[in-house]
Amino acid sequence: MISSRFLLRISLVLTLGLFVIFQFPHTREIPKASYRKVYQTAVIGRKGVFAQAIADTEIDGPFDGSSLKELCQKTRWTPGLIFKCDPPTGGVGIVRNIYLNCLRFAIEAGATSFIIPEMIASRKLPDVAQGNKQTLLHANPPQSFERFFDLEHFTHSLSTTCPEMRTIPHQNELWDKPSTAIPLQLDPFELSDPNIGDVILSSPEKWAENFRDWLNKSHPKPYNEEKPVVVTIMNPLLQLPLEYDEPQFVANFGKVLRFREDVRRLAGTVIYALNQRFGFGIHPDRGGVQEHGYYGAHLRTEGDATSANWTDYEDQAESYLKAVKSSGLKVVYLTTGNDEDKIRFAKDAANSSVTVVTKEDLLSTHGFEKEFAEMQNLGWEQKLLIDYQVLLRSSIFGGTHESSFSWNIAMRRHVLVGDGSWIPIGNKTASHERSKGRRSEGIRRNDKIGKEGLEKGELWKSIISQHLQDKEERQSFRDGLSTIFGPVSEGRVFGLAVWP
Repeated sequence: MISSRFLLRISLVLTLGLFVIFQFPHTREIPKASYRKVYQTAVIGRKGVFAQAIADTEIDGPFDGSSLKELCQKTRWTPGLIFKCDPPTGGVGIVRNIYLNCLRFAIEAGATSFIIPEMIASRKLPDVAQGNKQTLLHANPPQSFERFFDLEHFTHSLSTTCPEMRTIPHQNELWDKPSTAIPLQLDPFELSDPNIGDVILSSPEKWAENFRDWLNKSHPKPYNEEKPVVVTIMNPLLQLPLEYDEPQFVANFGKVLRFREDVRRLAGTVIYALNQRFGFGIHPDRGGVQEHGYYGAHLRTEGDATSANWTDYEDQAESYLKAVKSSGLKVVYLTTGNDEDKIRFAKDAANSSVTVVTKEDLLSTHGFEKEFAEMQNLGWEQKLLIDYQVLLRSSIFGGTHESSFSWNIAMRRHVLVGDGSWIPIGNKTASHERSKGRRSEGIRRNDKIGKEGLEKGELWKSIISQHLQDKEERQSFRDGLSTIFGPVSEGRVFGLAVWP
């Protein structure tokens, strides 16, 4: 007797065959990629194909690990040295940069093992978004790497480009190594000369040598693969200047951290909904950003921002709406955790005939019930990962200078200005217009931040002087694709040390 499952498969194959015949009468001319796309469309529908294409495509191209591989081949490795990140607390902007700096310090130190980092998840009080002064509670125990990121992608990227360093799933895996029971605690600032802006290492090229001296004094007993030593590095948020590494490395290093699959797919669905509603003609499998699409705005007015005296609603809204008017765009994709200000911003935008939408607006409509339910099961900070992906693809992006999240978006998009390479912020070629394919004429690894080091405040002063023209417009940074609004002297440290 023929099973119902077998009949269903036969039906699907016949339906697919008829679809191909009628859609593509000259089937011999169809490339394999088209067959694959037709099959995917028949199985998961146009929405699913679109969302998956977005999930699989980076705006600045796929991860190129050649520069990381070259760095690892030149590194002086220390057998038995294990690096661990102190679990950071905060949103994705903070966690992402700390993870990347932690890994970069581990490579600089020559650690032959790296423990997969964890994080301390934050949870909101019920009325946080409405301005409650006590904004966040920190939940224990630490959450896994996979709360935000794709672990398989991370470990594969490292194993193929930097095989000299192995990854360890958890410190518990070292149960049979008593020498690792009490990790050494390291503050990166302990090993540096006076710092730029009090937060960035002024002589990063000296750090590895200083680290080895510190380790020998802190752990005089011999260590090796059988009796390893663990060093826990304390939340290195902004210590490493991007100019210390080569432009190609800077442009690609951050891609070892890719958001988890479900979040990337949900972001693709949000962009699909945007495309369907407003007819932008977005090609999901193409990189870059589309010029005549939507404006992406990060409105950061939640209770913790208010209590910290960050830029208020009036100034942020005015900056964004002026930018939208200047751009000629008519749709704003808004990211905010403040429901009251979301409504307020939408009303203010409507006065200029501008439509404001959020991920909740787009996925709460008919045809997106499954995705909406899936999104609602995510934590609030995980939902921000969706916004992150959608904002990356906005035609123009606007953020506020106090927010690491805003700077994360702007720095990643800045790679497009360099045509896939990195143009250091504050240099002549990091102009305020789009610059395709140009390389920086400014600070190089072996120039000001090289063997001779960098005098305290020198880079800082040069950057401020080069951007004084932004002062009247309250722009901390702009490059033609993104603008970070705020006083020119504020927040620029993010532009020097946030990995794209």
